[in-house]
Amino acid sequence: MRFINKTNVEVEQLTNKFLNKLILVSFNYNGNNTNVKEINDLFYLFKNCSRTNLIKKIERHKLNFFLYNSSFIKKHLPELHNHLKIDIKNSLKDILKLTALTVNISKLLNKHKIRYIFLKGIILAKQITNIKEGRGKSLDLDLLIEYKDIREIVNLFQTIGFKVPMEQNIFLNNGIYGSISRFLSQEMCMYRNKNGKNEFIDIHWRLTAISCKFDKFKELYSRHEKVNIDGYYLNSLSLNDTFMHNCAHAAVDKWMSYRNLIDISYLANKLNNEDLKILKNNKLVRWSSYASYLKTKNHKLIPLMTKNLITRFFIKRISNKYQNLPWRSLGYDGWTIRNRIEYFLLANLLTNHIIDWIRQLIVCIVRPNDIYDPYLKRQRKFHEIINIRYKNLRERLSHKKT
Repeated sequence: MRFINKTNVEVEQLTNKFLNKLILVSFNYNGNNTNVKEINDLFYLFKNCSRTNLIKKIERHKLNFFLYNSSFIKKHLPELHNHLKIDIKNSLKDILKLTALTVNISKLLNKHKIRYIFLKGIILAKQITNIKEGRGKSLDLDLLIEYKDIREIVNLFQTIGFKVPMEQNIFLNNGIYGSISRFLSQEMCMYRNKNGKNEFIDIHWRLTAISCKFDKFKELYSRHEKVNIDGYYLNSLSLNDTFMHNCAHAAVDKWMSYRNLIDISYLANKLNNEDLKILKNNKLVRWSSYASYLKTKNHKLIPLMTKNLITRFFIKRISNKYQNLPWRSLGYDGWTIRNRIEYFLLANLLTNHIIDWIRQLIVCIVRPNDIYDPYLKRQRKFHEIINIRYKNLRERLSHKKT
């Protein structure tokens, strides 16, 4: 049982209330549409909330750039704006480095006539805010490719110093274990150390962990758009596909990130009525549009979001829970049987595809990273994989008892 000081709980509630109200006001503020009472309420909450918790939550939800660019905060909360300014200056260096990496990877793939699409990061920032710095820094570069090109691209990236983590070599295996690993996962990682800092590329052969009625790469590529970054035209998903991808990504993460929900609202503003008619047929678009509406009250989302009251209750409950947990946490108290079962059930509620259900079930038994032994540098046998999973389960359960 967890005993928490009541005063701390009250301060935490005030901090959450302030941040949620600040997001709503910042998203909708146009210079003259905020009344005096609303401003006074925000001042009161800001005065009584925990500064330490507030900054942690802003960083946890990746809101630094969104709030820094808020006209409301610049005008009415200069103390907070000045604090955010320090973090922004530090982040700009990372954004410039990621921009250089993105452009160089684009040139390399174009030179070898390999088709690709960049996801998230500075590309999404440019689509949403018209500037590459608009969403803040990203830790890695996300690249969508055709399944058949995985090995060719890995070999190509190795020529410029990128490496595959030992445990992820299984994704390059030609045998049954390699096929199973690529079936269970949608991406692999590569990294390199440059000037004392690591650079990461996530190579995706599927857009998300669930099918979500996404077209195959060829169809997505046929609709791709060019985004101008510092004079270079880089491949991006079309606006409709970007919106669907963000909705699916947010749902898979159980709507845990405020930044992702704000992105959905910004993207919705760019959709026309024909787009809305097409997109609302997708379940995760309807669900994530409602989760986004809860944060921003963007009326453009109303035609898209689910009307089912039970579904709305479910989304509100789940999103509230995971938005107040650490990044991609399994739940309160971390790994428990109850949390693992809940995670499995939630993942399967998001999709109607039997293939996704099979994937989720297999992942409960074996993960791709368990297939390769990085110490012996060989594939594990099936009984060795089961033994490792059983040992991990036993250790987790014994840890919870103590």
